[in-house]
Amino acid sequence: MSLTSTNKVSIRYKSDGHSFSTKELESLVGAGQSLEVVVITPKCVLVPATEYNSLHKVDYLTTMGVAPSVSECVVDTPVINNIVAVMSIDNEFAQTLLDLNIDFTFTTPLLSNETIEQGTIIELIDNTLFVRVYNKGLLFAEAMEVSSDADIIHILQRLNNIYDIYNMYARALGDTERITRICKRCFKHIDK
Repeated sequence: MSLTSTNKVSIRYKSDGHSFSTKELESLVGAGQSLEVVVITPKCVLVPATEYNSLHKVDYLTTMGVAPSVSECVVDTPVINNIVAVMSIDNEFAQTLLDLNIDFTFTTPLLSNETIEQGTIIELIDNTLFVRVYNKGLLFAEAMEVSSDADIIHILQRLNNIYDIYNMYARALGDTERITRICKRCFKHIDK
């Protein structure tokens, strides 16, 4: 499950949404291409690569209170910036990927290449909120399920109490309109 080619196709897989059929995935991936699967789920945790043990994938999620259901399996990402992401995906989707017999890898918005020196990156995709807080390095990164604007405000307020994020720069990704509408009074400066 490694990317061996720089020629890759990226798809977003939502844990509560549409599962791609083998035929759909085959049509996306041409000869010599690899598949990058961006998993959109609140059942995701980051583990320092130096502390990571693939035998404990389920334990990492369970410890954080987002244990996989019986219809899910746990997958991981390659090491990116000395971090491994562990997340749950549907068993059926995992089998579909294996049946393709192609190179594929998983990733998450929490491991995005988009970073900042100091501030907060807030990404909302459907009902999953990805928040990363930086101050000369990554201080906090978590995926959380939200069901309302109040959930988002509550989460950001709790982070502000710990990291003083409202006085930092913020960047909105994903559903930028909703994020900026909710956050414009909280943050001194928020960009989309």
